[in-house]
Amino acid sequence: MGKLEKILEDQSHYWLQRASLEAEDLDLPLSKIYIEKALSMQPKDSLIITTKGYIDIKLGVANIADSKYKTEAEIAFRELKSLIENGKDRDAHAFHIIGSQGLAWSRKINYSSELERKIWLQDINNYIGKGRKKYPQNTDLKQLSDDVTKEILMMTTIRNPI
Repeated sequence: MGKLEKILEDQSHYWLQRASLEAEDLDLPLSKIYIEKALSMQPKDSLIITTKGYIDIKLGVANIADSKYKTEAEIAFRELKSLIENGKDRDAHAFHIIGSQGLAWSRKINYSSELERKIWLQDINNYIGKGRKKYPQNTDLKQLSDDVTKEILMMTTIRNPI
């Protein structure tokens, strides 16, 4: 253990930052270990919950055939939606995760029907819309809404060509 880690090992946001760094480097299993440590120290911290949601969903998308990761991702989507519904989001990040990872999820998961996928996409677009109302200056949410809307329209166009 390094000097810095020894000094900061009891700080939840140190582990949050380590988890975020590893997630950016795409070492998601290591990121998961760090975020779980942060969560054990501060289980109600919305930044930690949001980051855990991101990591769990990214792992689910990357390992869609693994039921453990798929279930954890589904739980993470519900927890992020709950965080938003309870007004505990600190910024647009939770909305962005639901949108960007929800879109990636929709491209990987095997839906029982096109209608089921369309309902999923409309639901995540609804959350993006809530984020746009709450954070109107966030251009990433605008782009994400456009991307999801385009995906929905492409489904309709491909199914019903002119």
